Amino acid sequence: MHGRHCLVWLGFLLLAGCGPQFSAPSAVSTNLSSGGEQEPVPAPPITEEPGLPSDPETPVDPGKTENPPPPPVVDPIGQLICSRLDFQNVVWPSHLVELERKALALSLNISGSFEGHRGWANISNNFDDQGMSLGLLQQNFGQGSLQPLLTEMFDQHLDVLRGLFTRTQLASMDQMLADWSGGTLHPLGHSGRATPLFPDQEHLSPLDFDDAPETEPGVIAMNTSANQRSVAWAVDTLFQDAGVTFIPAWKTAFQNLAVTAPYRSLQIRAALTMFDRAAGYTQTFRFTQMRSFLTMYDFVVQNGGFNATHRALFETYDKENPGATETQRLLKLLEIRLTSVRPQYKNDVRARKSTIIRGTGVVHGANRNLPSEYCFDPSERVR
Repeated sequence: MHGRHCLVWLGFLLLAGCGPQFSAPSAVSTNLSSGGEQEPVPAPPITEEPGLPSDPETPVDPGKTENPPPPPVVDPIGQLICSRLDFQNVVWPSHLVELERKALALSLNISGSFEGHRGWANISNNFDDQGMSLGLLQQNFGQGSLQPLLTEMFDQHLDVLRGLFTRTQLASMDQMLADWSGGTLHPLGHSGRATPLFPDQEHLSPLDFDDAPETEPGVIAMNTSANQRSVAWAVDTLFQDAGVTFIPAWKTAFQNLAVTAPYRSLQIRAALTMFDRAAGYTQTFRFTQMRSFLTMYDFVVQNGGFNATHRALFETYDKENPGATETQRLLKLLEIRLTSVRPQYKNDVRARKSTIIRGTGVVHGANRNLPSEYCFDPSERVR
């Protein structure tokens, strides 16, 4: 995009004339130099985000070119919103204009606040058979979403890793990542296969009904044997027992890694796929307000988005209710999406989405006033 001179945003990113998409990194090497055991330089302790309690062990989801790309944008987000997440020294993807960075920062703050209490440093054990989940949006080994971030750190920021992990720890992690990658490209923030915006399937997330009721709710099937090997490595290496209690040195190192500026930047890059899907839903459903984009983003994070049936039902509603307000349309879309959600999860999904739509509500027992907390106007136009 051409900075603030681009009049189209949010996906919106797919339209021509607004500049290049963010490019995924190439395959990386994770070889370590040989040497004796070396203790890391002590890292600063994890600090709690203001006003948020600590979380339990298991939370309650280049080459050279003639015209090189513009330099990455490095700026705090504090001038745009009141953020509980630290965006200092974060490298933003250069194609995102200011309004897009604001929308993404708000999305990460709001949806992230529903996912855990440690922000960038959220960490979960093997309670869901994913080995370990790390970060604001809980990338994990079981789905192959955590390995690309760690691989990128080995390739681009090995000095940061050496300051947090011992040489023995790094060698073990390096071996796991080499086994996982097998020389295959794994673009950061992508699952390796394109997913339609409105797939023709009912089951989009563990919270939905599916065709196998005997499957335990909340347990996500692992995609590949390589992912399973990473999970096995995590269970055997990171825990004092069978994936329940972290070895303190590993947990501290991973959480200190998660709050470094390079890793926070990677977490933002990994969120771009969800950002693009939320933008696609915002455009397709003809929403125009910030509250709508934030709601679409939370639908992607918590529920995997929408399927073809949801779209058809909403289009029928739109035709029959041409005078409906944006808030009324959002609430109707929520009720349509809830038809696919298992009964035990409906109240949580409804609470999260209706709070974003209305601006206020109760989520996980806490009274929330999102516009006041994050200093934004829910009715701000995004397109």
